[in-house]
Amino acid sequence: MASELGVPLTTVVNSYLRQFIRERKLVLEMEPRVKDSLMDKWHKISLEAGRDVSKKFTKADDLITYLKI
Repeated sequence: MASELGVPLTTVVNSYLRQFIRERKLVLEMEPRVKDSLMDKWHKISLEAGRDVSKKFTKADDLITYLKI
């Protein structure tokens, strides 16, 4: 990831270490991301189906009920 940003990995590590020392806490975050290849597959499936194949829910209870069926 550092390479993708054009930043040496040592710079990233040193930055996190400085933050760790300064704030005396460790914060680890990772935002989930769907791979482009998987998104392409989902898009292809939707096109082949001629519609959006994902059912939309406005309430969590409705989703839970749907998943239990």
